[in-house]
Amino acid sequence: MLALLVRIESLRAGLAKSEAELLTRKEIQELTRTVVDDPLALERARQLDAPSSALGLSLRSEYPNPTYGDLDRRVAIDRGELAQLEQQKEQLVDVRKLNQPRLAVLTRLYDAEMELQKREDEYKLVHGIYDQIAARYELARLDFMGRSAQLTVIDPSLPPDRPLGRGTVVNTSVGFVLGLLFGGVAMLIRGVR
Repeated sequence: MLALLVRIESLRAGLAKSEAELLTRKEIQELTRTVVDDPLALERARQLDAPSSALGLSLRSEYPNPTYGDLDRRVAIDRGELAQLEQQKEQLVDVRKLNQPRLAVLTRLYDAEMELQKREDEYKLVHGIYDQIAARYELARLDFMGRSAQLTVIDPSLPPDRPLGRGTVVNTSVGFVLGLLFGGVAMLIRGVR
């Protein structure tokens, strides 16, 4: 309905402009020539020994204006198309009862349908991407599981010949020195206050 209304208004505007232009044009164009301008007429007047007053005569030719004809044809076509579009509008509004309240409801319905179609398209796109990622994940998982089955132990580990020292003496002495150092710093800070 909206496209139809826009088309009707644009056709009305174009028709008004064409009709205004048509009023400025003449249907018949005139071409006026003097006997002197036409070499054949001048020669003929000389042969007949016409008086000099005949040489000042003018010839007038009339022919249809092609621009006027084109504009008139365009106006007739536009009037017919405008009548057709207005009949369509009348059918929609009067016969099918598409008046303003219903038109507003239909407009909201069409907007909702477009939004739904947009959401469905987005869902299909996201679902397709998810399917591709899931398929790649499964392929990677199967590839990894296939590789892990090929792992074999070549040499078993051997226990050490002697036990390793735990560094108890070194760790204790480092802790004692750090404790004394932090204690001294704390005393200095407390004494400065």
